[in-house]
Amino acid sequence: MYKSILGAVVIIEGLIITTSAEAVITFERNYGGYSGASVQETQDGGYIIAGSTSSFSDGSQEVYLIRTDAAGDTVWTQTYGGAEWDKGNSVQETQDGGFIIAGTTRSFGEGSSEAYLIKTDAAGDTVWTNTYGGTNVDYWGYSVQETQGGDYIITGFIEFIIRGDNRSPYGDTNYDVFLIKTDNTGDIIWTNTYGSEEWDFGASVQETQDGGYIIAGSTESVYGECSRLYLIRIDAIGDTLWTQTYSYGYGRSVQETMDGGFIIAGSCDSDIISYSGGDAISYFSDVYLIKTDAAGDIVWTKTYGGTDDDSGYFVQETQDGGFVIVGSTNSFGAGESDVYLIRTDAAGDTVWTQTYGGTDIDCGNSVQETQDGGFIIAGSTNFFGAGSYNVYLIKTDAQGNTGVEIE
Repeated sequence: MYKSILGAVVIIEGLIITTSAEAVITFERNYGGYSGASVQETQDGGYIIAGSTSSFSDGSQEVYLIRTDAAGDTVWTQTYGGAEWDKGNSVQETQDGGFIIAGTTRSFGEGSSEAYLIKTDAAGDTVWTNTYGGTNVDYWGYSVQETQGGDYIITGFIEFIIRGDNRSPYGDTNYDVFLIKTDNTGDIIWTNTYGSEEWDFGASVQETQDGGYIIAGSTESVYGECSRLYLIRIDAIGDTLWTQTYSYGYGRSVQETMDGGFIIAGSCDSDIISYSGGDAISYFSDVYLIKTDAAGDIVWTKTYGGTDDDSGYFVQETQDGGFVIVGSTNSFGAGESDVYLIRTDAAGDTVWTQTYGGTDIDCGNSVQETQDGGFIIAGSTNFFGAGSYNVYLIKTDAQGNTGVEIE
């Protein structure tokens, strides 16, 4: 139920909505479940959210898809999975008006964990599902995009279970980035892996203007015990064009920018003490933003945060050439951890920041600029809703305001 009252705050059945004189809808809403990992504004001005839930099953975690209208009211919800653990990490509206979801499943496939791809129609009903993995490896799916040709590209990481000749100093596992190209029915066109002899993780993939791909993640293959942000540039058939590594930390999100370069968001270690043995220990992290040219060389870097742990999980270039980053902050806000939204100009300088949440743990995982110039954020909240964690959806105006004050 939605009621428009200009300049007022409306609280209806757990929904907090405000509207301004410009009729920009803002709200903060929870939907049960566990966490919202990915959000996109749909062609009709509503929203699609993918995440995970244990609320509607026998206790096992399932992929959770929520379709809302422009006011955040639920149009429908769907769950996908089996008897074991299943999680949705990424969603995109497809050219045919349906949706594609990427995640991880332990319910289906040959291995203990496999990458999970679900294609639905416009009502969220399953058109097909597919899994990717094997008997001696675990695949974890983190990001999906429909390509210009109507195929799909998925990235994540592979966990190799190594016996005997262990390549990793951390025990009996080794990790590589994977990239899978499928046709529009989910059948594999090609696959490739990237990395070396230790730990390499893929978190985000995007098709580039020339039909190739860019992946952001993290690597420990070159620098030993501490992770570095990792950028991989790939051609149309999956071959590596170049790789770049950056400061200590983790890469979570990448987008090709309007000038043909790249913007990467993640976290970097802000307080590192180096020892004579070469190891390093980080005491806290900052949100990290890297702008590169087309070759992955740094144009500029920026950090954002305070005196505690702050992390960036998603970045998008805005219509005016600036950037918006969402993540979590322990330095600012009302609680133990809050959703952290940062708006910057084209040079990465802060225009404004906002936090959202209550006195418990809240986190933002995905953000997109909306047609009205505001922003839509998906994440998790342990403050709003019943039970422990809930899917958290936040719609703001162009300044990041929702009109909601948490006391």
